[in-house]
Amino acid sequence: MTASPSHPSGTTRGYNPHVDDFLTIYSQSERSTGGTRGYDPGTYVETKLDRSLIPRIFDPRTKLVILTGNAGDGKTAFIQHLEHLAEQRGAEVLGRSDSGCRFAREGIIYQTLYDGSQGLRRYGQRFGARYLLPADGG
Repeated sequence: MTASPSHPSGTTRGYNPHVDDFLTIYSQSERSTGGTRGYDPGTYVETKLDRSLIPRIFDPRTKLVILTGNAGDGKTAFIQHLEHLAEQRGAEVLGRSDSGCRFAREGIIYQTLYDGSQGLRRYGQRFGARYLLPADGG
């Protein structure tokens, strides 16, 4: 029997590797919601939001930005585009997961979160301490 690197038990018997991906394509997945969204540089279209908000996000005076909208509006694609731009402009990626990214640019550490409800499920009461208090200098 051959071990499967993606299956926790190391066995392939009765294991469908496509299930792992399938479990990420609905918005309330306990595993990950990474399959429901994303930035595609080939299809992403910059808008007025990009031109007006991105410079304000990179302004050192900005401490917290919260994007809201309907599912599929492009919030995560916008955030991932922002991360891509930061990397192009010399940002150092400190960590990346399917929930967000942490990067440093010009002495400022940025933390992105793609799905606030997923962050709340993952961190519970620590959610505020992880994502909101740093914006307040706490």
